[in-house]
Amino acid sequence: MDNRWAILALLFAVRLTLAYQFQSVAAVSPLLIDAWAIDYAELGLLVSLYMLPGVVIALPGGMIGGRFGDRATVVAGLALMALGGALTGFADTYAAAVVGRLVAGVGGVLLNVLMTKMVMDWFAGREIVAALAVFITSWPGGIALALYTSAGLAELVSLPAVFFLTSALSLLGLAGVWKLYRLPPGRRGGGRLAATARLLPREIWLTTLVTLVWMSYSMLYLLLMSFAPALLASRGLSSVEAGDLTGVASVCFAVSTFLSGFFADWLKRPALLVLVSLSLMIAAFAALPSFATAAWIFAAIGVIGGMPQGVLKSLPVETLRARARAAGMGLHFTIHYAGFAGIPPLVGWVADLAGGVEAAMYCGAAFGALALGLYFFSRAELRRLPLPPT
Repeated sequence: MDNRWAILALLFAVRLTLAYQFQSVAAVSPLLIDAWAIDYAELGLLVSLYMLPGVVIALPGGMIGGRFGDRATVVAGLALMALGGALTGFADTYAAAVVGRLVAGVGGVLLNVLMTKMVMDWFAGREIVAALAVFITSWPGGIALALYTSAGLAELVSLPAVFFLTSALSLLGLAGVWKLYRLPPGRRGGGRLAATARLLPREIWLTTLVTLVWMSYSMLYLLLMSFAPALLASRGLSSVEAGDLTGVASVCFAVSTFLSGFFADWLKRPALLVLVSLSLMIAAFAALPSFATAAWIFAAIGVIGGMPQGVLKSLPVETLRARARAAGMGLHFTIHYAGFAGIPPLVGWVADLAGGVEAAMYCGAAFGALALGLYFFSRAELRRLPLPPT
């Protein structure tokens, strides 16, 4: 398979499986609470365990990919996901499910780190913004699939069937990657060349900087999904109504993300796109507490929020030499996972201190402003420290 768009379709499908497995626990949470007699704190831990390994695994995961090759490492990650899904399916206690989620999470980290790098390898210097925009749409897409199918499957067949399905999908992805994935034409990948490509001080600094841009921007979506339902409930909406209204933003976000990469490549004004979209997002989050029950503001946040995705996600291409991408994406995801694990609880503490969940939306506006400022600072630093020969 030498067509880059066919490769992108393969990687998209595999990452769809990753998102589906991540969401599988939350999608059947009422059934899990009854089956294992757990509380909401234990449920939250079970959900987050899928991401927590990234704090310690992402950086060595990138190096492992450099040493053994992208395809072999992704196949190993999918094998761990399949094993973790099976362990969770066979679990008859909460402790056993914890082990299954951790094993699957380690595999998921390897996929996240290496597959982003694989997309960059195939599309660097070409339609990189559009390609990454399409690729990252797989995450909300997989989550939506899990939300719409997992509970029905659990009720129709059994609760373990949900987790066995994630295992089967992982094995299907494993076969697809092993059989179909190829390195880009003319590219030496994996092996000793990539393994010995240590990150330069310039690469460490700039990759850290653009990752902080991405993480600050990503907090807008994460805080909206985490705290908007509580905000809506405080305004008198039922949990179902709150979920549906928040879902409007999620669907619009996914569609906008998919299309925005092509728009950005056509516009060829990435800085303008980021400036306009993030400025509008800051205003929307600041206004959200005043218009919380209006569907239009959630739709607007979804459409506007997806617009800069491809541009911001492609920034590491400008900070890393080709043979340092494996280690560089490991650094990128280490920071990313640490922020995703630590910031939402901090925002929750701020909301408690302020006496209302509205504070979380104002925190979202602040993160939007931080992302905007860091983006233009990173552009200046990229001009000051140009990419050396690969």
